[in-house]
Amino acid sequence: MPDFSERIESALSGWKAKLRPEPDAPRAGSDPRAAGIAELQRAMHDLDTDLANAVKQSAVEASRASELETRAMEAIRAGDDVLARECLRRHGEFLGTAQKLEADALVLRAMIAECREVLEQAGT
Repeated sequence: MPDFSERIESALSGWKAKLRPEPDAPRAGSDPRAAGIAELQRAMHDLDTDLANAVKQSAVEASRASELETRAMEAIRAGDDVLARECLRRHGEFLGTAQKLEADALVLRAMIAECREVLEQAGT
């Protein structure tokens, strides 16, 4: 996760730098500020897509974990300890994946909020 966060911070810092007007900077044919805004808007769209995917996949993984928990309980009632252990092992894997995806979604929400703040400061 640190690599992911570091890349995000680096990208946001770069976008912020592009969006800040440079005092007395000569203007060439293209506006680097407008290009930075467009790039940040594209990135925000990608983040929104990633967030939707993470939330959806987390729900799928949590549902699978719940199903496996139910199967484990049924196996315990039936006296099948081997099946119960296997279901609980897999339950833990799916639950862990769901929790990781929820953590990713939390980071993505924070990144989207940061992007919105940068765009608001840029006056868009």
